[in-house]
Amino acid sequence: MEKQPTFVDRVLDEPKQLIQVSLTAASAALVLMLITGWVDKAKVFEIVLQFLLVVVLGAGIAYFYRRAEADRVRDDKKVDREREGRKARREALEEFHRSLVKQYHDTKKVRRTLRAVSFDDDGARRCERHNFERLMTELEEAQLRAEALKEEIEARPDLLRGTDDALFTHVKAVEEYLRELVRQFENEYATRRDAKENEPIKLSPALEEFITRKSSTDAPPEKHERETWIRNMVKARKSVAMLIKRETPESSFPNQ
Repeated sequence: MEKQPTFVDRVLDEPKQLIQVSLTAASAALVLMLITGWVDKAKVFEIVLQFLLVVVLGAGIAYFYRRAEADRVRDDKKVDREREGRKARREALEEFHRSLVKQYHDTKKVRRTLRAVSFDDDGARRCERHNFERLMTELEEAQLRAEALKEEIEARPDLLRGTDDALFTHVKAVEEYLRELVRQFENEYATRRDAKENEPIKLSPALEEFITRKSSTDAPPEKHERETWIRNMVKARKSVAMLIKRETPESSFPNQ
């Protein structure tokens, strides 16, 4: 059972109370000495001055020590709260970065698989219907994940916006590009509605550019929509990495 503090413990725990108790005791003792004539008045005043010097000085030192200790404890708690806050933000950013990387890899997987199962036929890129629709469904799922990432940035601007809108701008560009590919797939359903499972389906120019470096425009390769999508994804990942670094104390990095 925990021991309860005594009256003396409570008194000695607070310098202000110590001064009050000491002054009261001294006053009573001095009055008693004057009444009984035990010491003369001059000696009384000398004793009073010595007593006050010792008690007040000691209490003052104790007070400032306790104040400094209280300030240290408060500062330590503030540092701990800031550390825990940085840790929580860093973990959230790392999770967002993993989601971003997974979305990118899933999209690349669709692109590579579609390139592998499709073929050239009289200058046009084609893919059997069952493979085409399966891969486009996977691409739609990747687009929806990009849309979810974009919405998460909008919902948590304090964490994911940083000092500018770079991350949001890049993720938004990725999502819009994938959404346009999915939209073309959906709009062209009528052209393949009656096609058999193994019947070759012609890919749209945008999809053909998505899986190859071929473009329907005369723009240089670095201006192709596919290359723009890749650059935006790379920049988005770099933006998140910078936000993670911002939440990581310098002491966490090894000396160079």
